Amino acid sequence: MLRIPKGGYACAVADAHPLTLRSFPLANPPGASLELWLPAAPDDLVRRAQTDPHSPASDLLAFWATLWPCAVTTAHLVVTTGLIDGSTRILELGSGVGLAGLAAAARGATVTLTDGDPAAVPILEQNIAHNHFADRCTAAAFRWEDPPDPSWRPDLILGCDVLYQPASQPLIARLIRMLNCTALMTDPQRPSAGVATAVFRDHGLRVWETTAPPAPGGCALRVLMVQPD
Repeated sequence: MLRIPKGGYACAVADAHPLTLRSFPLANPPGASLELWLPAAPDDLVRRAQTDPHSPASDLLAFWATLWPCAVTTAHLVVTTGLIDGSTRILELGSGVGLAGLAAAARGATVTLTDGDPAAVPILEQNIAHNHFADRCTAAAFRWEDPPDPSWRPDLILGCDVLYQPASQPLIARLIRMLNCTALMTDPQRPSAGVATAVFRDHGLRVWETTAPPAPGGCALRVLMVQPD
């Protein structure tokens, strides 16, 4: 097991909690896999974030620490979609522990992995380094209501299970319009995310909606491809 080094609030939430290493096979390229360090007890991190007076925001409750089934199926989708190749520049929203974004890096894409909770960044950086993607991946804290980094020029926005809060959907729509690029959004068919298509269209975005079957260890997905007009 590995322990995150100390270093400010971003590490403080997870500092007392060990990590465990898990391997995730990829459908493409054949035989490839990722290895991710994951919090061994993510529920403990959630409970601690709920009571920590220094937690950055009430809606950031260490949910990044859990590897959600949606991420597993999204990783399989990412390594097979024609939207991603070695020249694609990707901004991932709500990266969590990084599985979906690193799957895109395995396709050769350049990926900026972001999460609203700064406590996620050390593990994202650890997983980037462990999978030898430091030449094409970076990690950063990013809240969707904040202006994006002016150096970001993504070809694709990737969002896995980030539509469950209705209040976040207009923020993501605004970001897609601001960055003027295609977005690939997935969710595990949560009822609260079901209105996202209408919200995006209300913001002048084109939306194509489909589904994806569950990958091993994952869940079935609603898949949205969103583009500015």
